[in-house]
This record gives sequence, structure tokens and C-alpha cells, in this order.
Amino acid sequence: MSCGQLTRLPPKRPRAADCVIQSGHEFGPRAPLPNDVAALRAMLVAAWAERDTERAEKAQLAAQNDHLRHLIRQLQRLRFGPRSEKLDPDQLNLTLEDVEQAIAETEAQQEGRSDSQARPR
Repeated sequence: MSCGQLTRLPPKRPRAADCVIQSGHEFGPRAPLPNDVAALRAMLVAAWAERDTERAEKAQLAAQNDHLRHLIRQLQRLRFGPRSEKLDPDQLNLTLEDVEQAIAETEAQQEGRSDSQARPR
């Protein structure tokens, strides 16, 4: 390292003893971590399960977004492509129905998730 270079220190991470638990597995200012290994393992497993659920939901939403983008590109190609004057109105209606169905499915899934999150565990 030369004289003119600066080094960045990594940010300080809290020690496990400094962390506290708010509700089950979230960190917050309420209760200290339990000393029981089994309880700590249960909290860790619950956190992993929540992380995996969120990752799966994120992947599903990304797939839905990709599908909707594909449908939009198809519509744009049909509407503004080189043969747009010869566009069959029935074909456009079929594609629009696909978009409407995809939107309805997404809304239904979001309502299902919000209902399941509203229920006490």
C-alpha cells in the first residue's frame, strides 16, 4: 500500500451478546437473547424458513413479471410491427385476455397472501 491510498474499514457488526429479540426472531430493543441452545436453534430455523418463503415469493413474482413483459412485447409487436395494418382484431383480443387473466391471478394471489398474513400464527 502506498502513502496516498486510503483503506476502508469494514463496518462494525454487533456481537451476538449485544443483540436482542423483539418477537420470536426479529431484532429489537425488548428482550435479550435466550441462553438456551434449543431456543436459539428454533429461532434460527424459523428465520431460515421465513427467508426461504420470501425468496420463493420473490422468484414467483419475478416469473410473473417476465411473463407480463413477454405479453406486452407481443402486443407491441402485433400493434406496431411491420404488418400492423393486417392485424386480426380477434388475435389482439386473445392476447389482451391473457394479460387480464395474468393480472387477475396476481391480484388473487396477493389477496391470499394478505389474508394469510393477517391471521394470527
